[in-house]
Parts: sequence; C-alpha cells; structure tokens
Amino acid sequence: MVDKEVWLRAAAGDRAAFEKVCSETWIHLYYFAFWHVQNRQEAEDVTQEAYARLWAAVPLRNPDVDVARLLRIIALNVIRDG
Repeated sequence: MVDKEVWLRAAAGDRAAFEKVCSETWIHLYYFAFWHVQNRQEAEDVTQEAYARLWAAVPLRNPDVDVARLLRIIALNVIRDG
C-alpha cells in the first residue's frame, strides 16, 4: 500500500516520491505482469512501461487513487497494446 502523503508528493511531480512509489510496488506489479505474460523479460518490460505511463499521467492523478490497482490496469493495457 502506497502512503497517501508519498503519492501526493509524487502526483505533484516529486521524482523522489515517485521513486518511492515504484520501490514499494514494483515486486507485486512485476509478478502480476509475469503471471499474464509468462516471460521474465516481457514482464520486466511491461513493468517498466507501466511506470513510464503512470509518470506521464502523474499530474492528472486523483490523490485518493489506489496506486497499486491503477498500475495493474496500466500493465494490462500495456500487455493488450503489446
């Protein structure tokens, strides 16, 4: 679970806070992606792209969003766009 204060700072464009969000969520996101694609390299690529897309959309994010859920949705979109 991402701390709300950390997410608020990340949503405001704080790169260090965004890195903390990544470090707190990456393992779960990676395993989620791996479960879907069944390939280590592709799961790493999906995870990285999900974070890139989240960062690109950070200023638009609601402070009350469930970040882990949002990342899973983005990862599924990355896989589908594949």
